[in-house]
Amino acid sequence: MPIIDIDEDFKEVENQKKTKVSADKMTTEEIIKESRVDISEMLELPPVCLEIISNNSNSIIATIGNFSVIIGKAKSKKTFLTSLLVSALLRNDNTNSMVRGILPSDKKKVIFFDTEQSREKVAEIQRRILQLAEISKTEDFIIHSLRKYSTNQRIDVIKEIIYNTPDLGVIIIDGIRDLVFDINNSQEAVETTGNLMKWTEELNIHCMCVIHQNKGDNNARGHLGTELVNKGETIISVTKDDKEKSISIVEPEQCREKEFEPFAIRIDDNKIPYIDENWKPKDKDRKKKILSPHDFELDVHLRMIIEIFDLKPQFQYTELKNRIKTIWSKNGVEFGDNKALEFLSFYQNEKLILNKVPKKGKGVYEKYI
Repeated sequence: MPIIDIDEDFKEVENQKKTKVSADKMTTEEIIKESRVDISEMLELPPVCLEIISNNSNSIIATIGNFSVIIGKAKSKKTFLTSLLVSALLRNDNTNSMVRGILPSDKKKVIFFDTEQSREKVAEIQRRILQLAEISKTEDFIIHSLRKYSTNQRIDVIKEIIYNTPDLGVIIIDGIRDLVFDINNSQEAVETTGNLMKWTEELNIHCMCVIHQNKGDNNARGHLGTELVNKGETIISVTKDDKEKSISIVEPEQCREKEFEPFAIRIDDNKIPYIDENWKPKDKDRKKKILSPHDFELDVHLRMIIEIFDLKPQFQYTELKNRIKTIWSKNGVEFGDNKALEFLSFYQNEKLILNKVPKKGKGVYEKYI
């Protein structure tokens, strides 16, 4: 029995599906012909569907045909931020005078997939979004609770729904980690990210996905997080304020377009998020973009690791930390102990450096490549 009944409204979508050849069924010759870009083609920029307005300036954070990523530690209010963004899409105008939804007229439907929370909590999210959007009910917003299903079932359900929903504009996957069996499996990470790129381009939609940051650093979790950050259109972080826990700070980590100014969200007594328009970052908060291993291409890291281990094949923990700082400093990039440990964690996650623990003595590290 199909997950969605196909009625008259779906006939057009079904016809489009029949005439479209799936990329994974095409021959190499067909792909070569289709993928070639001709200078005579009149290609338009993808429509904007979500932007943030700050200091009288608009910053694009989501366009049709791409995907974006929201990252943050557990309980940082990622889902509350997502609720604000989705409500702006449903209103198709400003929310709190800062977030603006601009869905095309034929792309009004928004589907929210939650993989982590109970059905009751997901219903609460739905009510919250509708309240923020100031609407009681709409066929343009559907939410699914996928927590109890298997990994493969979640993937199949999402594909079935999005390929059979007319006028679809945006999907949200809150908990994309639950679409893989192993978050550190590089093949799964590439396949899942590839699915997002395929779905968004073939269906001409935007996908907003949510993933946790590592406990020990600010990187998105695992190989999956790395792939998402590398390929995403916009990466937004949500962080609890160190001094005022009731505030979560929203910042642009990576944008293809102009970055928006950081802002803060609060939660009122009714568990409704709102943007604190009186919050201003302190001067010390207006720091340069925090240095991250993701700021450098993989071939740069590979060259650095070759230099690091050029001195000797193995290092103990402390001396490797110092060696990482020394080599990066030699190449014009200065950072301290904490950042060196973040780089080391990145290298281990990427399987560039291996931690070998002998039977006796302390653990030692060697290059994996």
